[in-house]
Amino acid sequence: MKPLRICSADPSFYDEYMEKLVEEASAGISPAVARMASFVPRLDQIPPSDIPSAELTIADARWVYAREHGFATWEEFATFISQVADGSREEPFVEFIDAVETGDADLAERHLERNPDLVRQVSSTHKSPLHSCSNAELATLLLSRGAPVDLEVPLPGGTALAHALVWGNLEVAEAIAAVSLAPANLRVAAGLGRPDLLREMWLEDGTLAPQARTGRAYYRPNYGWFAWEPGDSDQEVLDEALVYAATNGRLGAAYQLVGRGADVNGLAYETRPLIRAAWKGHREMIDWLLDHGASVDATGWLGGHVKGGTALHIAANNGNLAVVKQLARRGADVTLRDELYGGQPDGWADHHQHPEVRDFLRPIREAREESTS
Repeated sequence: MKPLRICSADPSFYDEYMEKLVEEASAGISPAVARMASFVPRLDQIPPSDIPSAELTIADARWVYAREHGFATWEEFATFISQVADGSREEPFVEFIDAVETGDADLAERHLERNPDLVRQVSSTHKSPLHSCSNAELATLLLSRGAPVDLEVPLPGGTALAHALVWGNLEVAEAIAAVSLAPANLRVAAGLGRPDLLREMWLEDGTLAPQARTGRAYYRPNYGWFAWEPGDSDQEVLDEALVYAATNGRLGAAYQLVGRGADVNGLAYETRPLIRAAWKGHREMIDWLLDHGASVDATGWLGGHVKGGTALHIAANNGNLAVVKQLARRGADVTLRDELYGGQPDGWADHHQHPEVRDFLRPIREAREESTS
């Protein structure tokens, strides 16, 4: 792949990403270990299995980021960033990718008029512009200018379509799917809710077709999300497809998957269908999952800030009062604390400035705690 293009002229932007790389490589997460093995000179003669115990540091991560961007050393990379920041070097990709991420189609189009190749670049976050856009207008623009639909980043299977589906960005996913279905696996079929594609995912004897499980290394849209190592069991393939269906509100796909053995309480990417449905506010999907045996208080992860939280934590975090009330009616425990912060749902609502959700939950939580004290 071509060198990455910087997406920020602020040197501190890269610090968190490098810290995450060190943390994950030290924990033995295979993609992070592979990056260290590929770019850090002192690790050239060390077997990959020994890299996690090699006392990795930010200095090692700097080698990775410098070389992934096409520079021989961190010093050269840092100098380039500084020059872009002070205006002595031009790097149009920074403003272009910001326009894409913020939904400024007019500015993005002006950049493409001057620099058509920007649409085919990959940023420091290992995402192409098509991976980074959040609305159908921009997706359509980028596709019309030659955005690569089969590019898989940061891991195999990570096409822009898979990226849009893991975010539950339906308009972008539909725009891309009109051009390409890559990697056309069970996740994609479930996320799009396409009966024709779902039918292709099983052989006549009822077993999963090989195509169903291709391109499964990809599981998160950016390095801020929790790291996870995939397995290869049929159950995991089915359960993660149900996560995609729930994220995108595809009831028909969920029905088929559960009929084929997917677990409504299944854990894939350390998250669950109910958590994803609550995150995206798919109320019909929430009821369907609960009606089919999903545990309203099951915990899981989401992104990089929800660890060991429930669907109610997610809904409170988002300020979605309708979903909060729906989960409360279905028996959600308002007293549970998440694993990362030890917060209760009303505290999450308060922290994220959703007073109407806080004021609904707090009296219920206080009354319940008082009754059990």
